[in-house]
Order: sequence, then C-alpha cells, then structure tokens
Amino acid sequence: NLSEITTYTTDQVKALIRQTNHTYQGSPPPLKSQIYSYNMTDTNGSEVTVYARVFMPTVNKGAELPVFAFAPGTTGIDDQCAATLENPSKRNWANYASLMAAYATEGYVTVSTDYEGMRDKSRLHHYMVGSLEGRALLDAARSLKNLSLTQDTADTDQTFLAGYSQGGHAALWADKIAPNYAPELIIKGVVTYGPVTDVKQTLTDITKGANILWFGPYLLRSYADWYQDSYDLSTFLQPPFSTNLTADIANNCIDTNIQYWGNKDITKVYTPDFIQAMREGTLAQYAPNFQDKLNLNLAGDTKTSSRILINQGKLDNVI
Repeated sequence: NLSEITTYTTDQVKALIRQTNHTYQGSPPPLKSQIYSYNMTDTNGSEVTVYARVFMPTVNKGAELPVFAFAPGTTGIDDQCAATLENPSKRNWANYASLMAAYATEGYVTVSTDYEGMRDKSRLHHYMVGSLEGRALLDAARSLKNLSLTQDTADTDQTFLAGYSQGGHAALWADKIAPNYAPELIIKGVVTYGPVTDVKQTLTDITKGANILWFGPYLLRSYADWYQDSYDLSTFLQPPFSTNLTADIANNCIDTNIQYWGNKDITKVYTPDFIQAMREGTLAQYAPNFQDKLNLNLAGDTKTSSRILINQGKLDNVI
C-alpha cells in the first residue's frame, strides 16, 4: 500500500521543522515523503504488514544517502494510535513527521515505522515485546531498497537505528538481533533517546513517581495476548481497570493515557499487594509468569559491535 508522494518546498520544509523547533533558521533542501506498507516476519514465522513514513531530500541522480531508521515512542496499542496516522493539529503524539523531516535535511533517508499489529485488524500490537519491535525497525530499513522512491538512494550499508522511549527499546533490540535477522544491513550506529531498557524497572518506577500509570495495563494486555498467558487482572489492577482492560486499551492513545489512568495516585490503578511486590522486589513470588516475560524483554543487555549513543533528559521522571 502506497500513499501519494508528497513534495515539500524549502519553505514548506522550514515550516514543518518549526512545528517542533520553533527557532529553526536553516535553509533546508526540498523533501519528498511517502507513507507505505512493508512486510515483516514475526517470531512465529507469520508475515505481518507494517506501515512506515519516509522522508528523502532531493538529490542528484546516482547519489546515495545513509539511512536513519527511527522507532517512535509509545503512541498506544490500538490501530488508531499508529504513528503514521498522527495528525498533530488534532492529536499530537510528538509530531514525528516534523522530527524526521529535520533529520532528512541533514542528508539522511529517514524512515519512521509503526509497530507490528498497528493498522492491522487481525492482531494486537504487542507492546514492549523487543523481538517484534526490533524486527519491525530492521524491516523498515530493508524495505527502502524495494520502495521506488528510495531504492536508488538509500544506502543500507550505512544504516543508523534510532528511537525514543519505546522506540529506544526497539532500536536496541534491532541492534541485538540484526546479525541473525538482517545480516545484509550494515549497522553504523544506534541512537536512542530516553530508551526503556529494563521493562520491569520502568514498571517498578511507577511506585517511585514515574507518571506512566498506564504502563502496567499496556504490558498486561500485550503479554497476555502474545505469550498466551492468563493473568488474573484483579490481582494487578483495581476496578474498573481490572474489568475494562480491553476497552481501555482500545479507547486511549498516548495523548489521553494520563487523563484516563491519572499520573500520581497509583492506588487508584494498582492493587496494594501488587504495589507492595513491586516496591519490595518480590514480583517473582507474586506473579512469576509476568516477571519472566518482563525479563525476556531486557534491552541493551547484549554486547554488540555497534557504536551506541544514549541521550537522556535531566528532567525525565520515567526513565
């Protein structure tokens, strides 16, 4: 599936970048952009359709540009929350089009991917399953060699993997699995911004003031579906969240999560026993299956040959 190619003039690119960088004064080249779909293979061997958005500067014929493959931060799990559907004037999840356009003006073919299960009515997006996130990002980079807009320009021998928050988790996982899953890509570097590396730690940090009370419900919905685990939600979540989980996930994206689940009072969302297990480090006894799945999705725990840059915000109360 392909959208029409959009061409941005220098003035239009400048206006797009200024949506997120209000003082931008550059003289950017014109850009071309397209939203398209590609195929990835999940760890069960199933072919999955994933959507992505590409930006490419106007270049002379025969010129090759390095690839900047970017995975977005949490936008949600439901199809409506896919980053390629973002319309910042109506619902702003980070304005990834503006950010990726800025990278493209620096001489990259940038591709920002959705995740497996998004814009796909046949399956759920499996949030914080690192092997699936990593495959989506690697296949997004691979797909540029098959896309007519980029196939002669994208140099996948110079691929940079990048991502913010959940996307940082995806980029680190992509780097870890690339030698086996996508050996034809040459990874020149990994750039992460506030990456989730230890999913269990990020969940536990909700008990220390991290304002992501929705994180636990997202994990429980995702892991129950992907790993086919059966969780007694009443041992994790307070009502009505314990009884409305499927609808809650479907009805909220990142821009409404705090409004819906709150950002301070964890006792309204989580049970006292679950809070205690997280605080005391006894999750292995309280919910062994759940802890096992959290530990399966550690990122950055395997030494690779890639150069890795981790950017971290001083005021971040989540990571």
